Amino acid sequence: TNLNGQTCAALGLPATPALSCDANCQYTGCDSYPQITTGIYHTCGLSANGDAYCWGYNFYGQIGDNTSTNRHVPTLVSGGHTFVSISSGAYHTCAITASGETWCWGINNFGQLGDNTTTDRHVPVLVQGGNSFVSITSGWYHTCGITTTGVALCWGCNIYGRLGDNSETDRYTPTAVAGGFVFTELSGGHRYTCGITDSAITLCWGHNPHGQVGDTTTADRWSPVPVSGAHTFIYVVAGGEHTCAIASTGETWCWGLNVYGQVGDNTVTDRNSPVLVNGNHDFVSIAQTADHSCALDSMGDVWCWGYNLYGQLGDASTTDRHVPTQVTGGHLFHSIVAGGTHSCGITMNGEAWCWGYNVYGQLGDTTTTDHSSPIQTTAY
Repeated sequence: TNLNGQTCAALGLPATPALSCDANCQYTGCDSYPQITTGIYHTCGLSANGDAYCWGYNFYGQIGDNTSTNRHVPTLVSGGHTFVSISSGAYHTCAITASGETWCWGINNFGQLGDNTTTDRHVPVLVQGGNSFVSITSGWYHTCGITTTGVALCWGCNIYGRLGDNSETDRYTPTAVAGGFVFTELSGGHRYTCGITDSAITLCWGHNPHGQVGDTTTADRWSPVPVSGAHTFIYVVAGGEHTCAIASTGETWCWGLNVYGQVGDNTVTDRNSPVLVNGNHDFVSIAQTADHSCALDSMGDVWCWGYNLYGQLGDASTTDRHVPTQVTGGHLFHSIVAGGTHSCGITMNGEAWCWGYNVYGQLGDTTTTDHSSPIQTTAY
């Protein structure tokens, strides 16, 4: 189905039942569900008609409502834009319109908003360069996107080479990743980035003290290097200092920092190459950002593992878990995301549920109370 270059999956449509969109579908009125994304202490989502809402910590303007006031419920992003995809970094957010424009807001100390300045923005500003993007990923202090031709462009903080342009020079506008690869997937982590090429090669670059690049070393990489092992991955997610990926065979593999068990192999040993996640689960997507991981299985159940001080694993406890542990509540989800110390998911009927740390209202339930099991976010 042709939706202005976007796939139905990218627009948040479920794989089952059968998709109802056709070539004339105009987003509004599609059989679609909202999207959601998490930063360190804030959360954002898209409504069915493409309006962006954010909530939680707002010191740098990452809520996008032209204030710096924390918000405990979903709050409309200013500007009147409608978006088809959204991604939050540590303290900034970026989103793509149907025409491929990318707009960003929030902290901009390293140029991660891509507007050729280092000025924080409390409302969306257009990323410079005139590029048309089909996907966007926000790392903690950098941003990357894939253009309509599969070129990977990154901007923002470049310490440790996380932008992949074979330098450590910060970039205030989109800059091409070295190597001339054509990418189908990108994921920005804390100080590194990973992606999958059109030939199914998984590459990572940037900071690597815990082996999160996955090339069997702990050497930083300023340009893309292949992840070790004879795996063919179809999905990769870069987190705080650990990485996870789903193989074409359905297995889930993780590597990198493992002090809290976030690699999921029932140890706390760092791994500099992929190791199999325990449990023989049939995961279809993974989410992570800091020190925990969550994954969605083919039945719609969510499983989390790693750091759990604030209940971000959603198992009604604050006990760290070294293997995947099922989120309580009996909800069936079609998508999940993981923030700094909180997690969220969208159910099959479009409801947003979040759990974990909530001191800034990032769970969106009108309170600042932590929750160790899912609590419904106020509707937007």
